[in-house]
Amino acid sequence: MSKSDSREQLRIALQRALDDAQFRPGKLETLMEQYPMLRGSERGALVHLSNWEADEYLRLQSPQFANYSRNRLSQLLKALY
Repeated sequence: MSKSDSREQLRIALQRALDDAQFRPGKLETLMEQYPMLRGSERGALVHLSNWEADEYLRLQSPQFANYSRNRLSQLLKALY
């Protein structure tokens, strides 16, 4: 997978997470293999997405955390364009 492919997959995954709070980051394994080749904003996006499923309970219990998490996803998505 090329670096541009990784970046595009990250953009798609971030947008899906923003569109659907039930997003499951099932295809991140391939991107994880590319982690050493990714730069800062790409690494940040991958880490945030990999925690997305684990943080679901927190988002449901805390509106403030849910807002923070969605805002962070939006920032990361913008950084990848």
